[in-house]
Amino acid sequence: MRCHVLLTLALHLRLTCPLLIMICVICLVVQMWMLVLPLYLLILTL
Repeated sequence: MRCHVLLTLALHLRLTCPLLIMICVICLVVQMWMLVLPLYLLILTL
């Protein structure tokens, strides 16, 4: 959960760096895909 740490750090330092926000968004999307993809594949195999 490195992304969560980065996001917390950004909020503490009052950083509004678009790149940092974009990295966090990508990180969250990847985490969601890791949860959704196995379920989707399971549905396809059924």
